[in-house]
Amino acid sequence: MLLKNLPKPKLIAAGHAVFLGPVNRDPSSIQARTDDWLQTSLGSALLEREKALVGDALESIFGIQLLQVGAWGANDSFVGLGNTRRAALVAPQAAEGVSIRSEPSRLGIASDSVDIVLLPHTLEYDPAPHDVLREVERVLVGEGHLVLLGFNPVGPVGLRRLLSFRGYPAGLSRLYTEGRVRDWLKLLGLDVVDARRYFFTAPVNSARLQQRLSGIETVGSRYWSKLSGAYMLVARKRVFTLTPVRPVWSRRRGLVGGLAKPSAMPSRRQGQSR
Repeated sequence: MLLKNLPKPKLIAAGHAVFLGPVNRDPSSIQARTDDWLQTSLGSALLEREKALVGDALESIFGIQLLQVGAWGANDSFVGLGNTRRAALVAPQAAEGVSIRSEPSRLGIASDSVDIVLLPHTLEYDPAPHDVLREVERVLVGEGHLVLLGFNPVGPVGLRRLLSFRGYPAGLSRLYTEGRVRDWLKLLGLDVVDARRYFFTAPVNSARLQQRLSGIETVGSRYWSKLSGAYMLVARKRVFTLTPVRPVWSRRRGLVGGLAKPSAMPSRRQGQSR
């Protein structure tokens, strides 16, 4: 189990659902709309691109436990990409493949028990993104890694969102710039070790148009990377070591019989008088 009160080595097995108390919101309708969008030509192209990027990032990261917080696409899209012995999916809604039902901002996971945490656009769907990142920092082991996916508010997806009254993609609370997320991670002691910018295509559900713009990814990443539709950040939890500091002992002057007792080292004034 990955519950807080249980020993750290006892991690939850994939495929076992655990209910961890009441969930504040019912995201079933939002999740359904998101799943429908990810099945469109544009959403499918984005999901395939992200699976390739996450798989490449996880190829050189090893550990025992991978934890995906928040559902994005099929529940087995990302959890099987890591080089870990076990993998689990945490989501607020109960569904096939969800190992733990829990709010991302209140994880029922033991501290210092997870080697890799994956947040696939989780911050944008949760109303308390700061709390989500604090929970991620808490459950990560020292030198553990976080892989985070986010939409760029000044990229094609962000501009398309401004023209939509129902939100785009469906259910997103807010989009956050890469720089802002970097600042949050730095404050929590998570150092960004890799960053990828992707999805430069026009946000239009047209398979023919996506095929014509297939080469824009290479051109965009080279010439206008800051205008990407989305970004991926890989961060590592910093380990703070305590450095022992030896106390500096100094002998102060004392008074003996009304006279000043000379110290071991002559003062600067005494040295000048000589």
